[in-house]
Amino acid sequence: ESADAIDSERVKEAIIHAHEETNDSLPAKLSTMGGCTANIILRLGTTLYMSNVGDSYSYLVTYSTVKNEFHNYKKVNNDLQHHLQGSLMIHHVNTRHKPHLPDESSRILSLGGRVHIPEPPKSAMGSRVIIKNGLKRDSNDDRVGLTMSRSIGDLEFTKIGVIPTPDINVIDLKELFEGLDEKSKVFVVVASDGLFDHRNMEF
Repeated sequence: ESADAIDSERVKEAIIHAHEETNDSLPAKLSTMGGCTANIILRLGTTLYMSNVGDSYSYLVTYSTVKNEFHNYKKVNNDLQHHLQGSLMIHHVNTRHKPHLPDESSRILSLGGRVHIPEPPKSAMGSRVIIKNGLKRDSNDDRVGLTMSRSIGDLEFTKIGVIPTPDINVIDLKELFEGLDEKSKVFVVVASDGLFDHRNMEF
């Protein structure tokens, strides 16, 4: 079966199953040691699958060139470093799974979890899932909790709605390539919250 003939729904089901099976197969003794986010970028033929669990970022970018693109340059360590003169466009940014988002908080609250949302001027992106945990000295401390509503491996939070199920974007690259010239570039950026909590996507 060719890559372009593969049923997208079957691919999505396989990706979801892989995440959930990985989470379910982890030893219980690891449940208090912390989990992780997960991002998958999979290209099959002209279809791109962008999957994410947690609060890391992935997004698709097109770089379009202009005439005389490399006419400016500077010397860095005796090498020529080109200044790109084209334009960038960001496509298909994933949703970061944060507890304050309506669908996420609804699921967590329905299972007896608690969601802490910081008051302004602090950002709601700092929201947390709070759980009573014997390892934590003060279970009522809103500074202690999980800063994402989906993850792999945070097993103690699974029972209150923190799930390993990914969101998956399916992108038709043929449509994306239409209108781009042969010198244009298409690429994907993937990075954790450790970067994007301090940088915006356009940096």
